[in-house]
Amino acid sequence: MMHHIFTGCIKHYILGDRIMIDPLIELNNPNQLKFTIPFTQYLRPDGRKRRVFFDVLGDVAEQSKAIIDRGWLFEVEELTTGEVSLTVFDPESQVNVSIEVVRNGPEVVSAIDRLVLISYNVLLEEE
Repeated sequence: MMHHIFTGCIKHYILGDRIMIDPLIELNNPNQLKFTIPFTQYLRPDGRKRRVFFDVLGDVAEQSKAIIDRGWLFEVEELTTGEVSLTVFDPESQVNVSIEVVRNGPEVVSAIDRLVLISYNVLLEEE
């Protein structure tokens, strides 16, 4: 079953373990780079892992790819409060590069954009 969520002017669809951009948005923006961010999701109650995916476009796509190319990992976990913790984790230094905690729902999409922007700025500072 496919569900949809509205995030500003871009509609996303949830299909299984993937949050996808509305295909009409992609058709209307054929020259815009698209990238799928792989997240490791930690599931309650025991922290089991599964992969989930989130599609992004444009600058966020370019920045996300650079973050992954750097070796940093995207992680997500639903907290017992019902909020969602999103992080970019650096396995080399064993620290979170950035973190966003938001209510589970449409806010997650804008939180991912912020997470990517903050992490990308940290990456630029390293260079």
